[in-house]
Amino acid sequence: MSDADGAAFAAEDLARLDALLAAPPHAGRSLRPDALHGMLCALAIGPDPFPSDDSWIGVALDDGGRARDPELADLLRRFAARTRADLAAGRCEPLLYALRRGRHDYRSWCEGFLAGVNAAASDWFAYGEPEDVDELIAPIELLADALPPEARARLSPQQWRRRVLEAEAGLPGTLERLRAFWTIVREPPATFRRDGAKVGRNDPCPCGSGRKFKQCHGRA
Repeated sequence: MSDADGAAFAAEDLARLDALLAAPPHAGRSLRPDALHGMLCALAIGPDPFPSDDSWIGVALDDGGRARDPELADLLRRFAARTRADLAAGRCEPLLYALRRGRHDYRSWCEGFLAGVNAAASDWFAYGEPEDVDELIAPIELLADALPPEARARLSPQQWRRRVLEAEAGLPGTLERLRAFWTIVREPPATFRRDGAKVGRNDPCPCGSGRKFKQCHGRA
């Protein structure tokens, strides 16, 4: 990960973090770095400020708050700082590990993201418009295989495969739309003055959020 515009976290740091998380006592308990990155993204872009304490580390390690290796704790904090800096700079690229046959493991990252949603202090679906949150987070739930079985049963194998491929290709955009959504919900921009033609409810919102006008400043 780049060290520009934030805390330095080089490739060798990521490799060392991966090794520590894969070794006892964390092996089989803690999130892998890809899932951890997903969790950190959710905590960084969601409705609440990023936790000022280390409570998120306990979630990531599932260690009950026991004494931790100082090296591991430092790597985790710098990884979080690097992730937050990337998101603040508009770099919304999920950290994906390679699988066999050249594919990437989207499921692990998306499971981590949903863990971050669940770990947030505020209920995402209560804090924001539930329908909007449902729509925005649906591709991540699909890739995490977290949709209800009946939702998948309604699709043929070919339709499901197409949905998966579309969700994979669009994941960075999904993350950016979620970031923009929560930025507006947390800090609504000042009321803008319309100088041009009237904006239709299905047109892009003039505030630049990327959302439809009816889902942003056009809400009744």
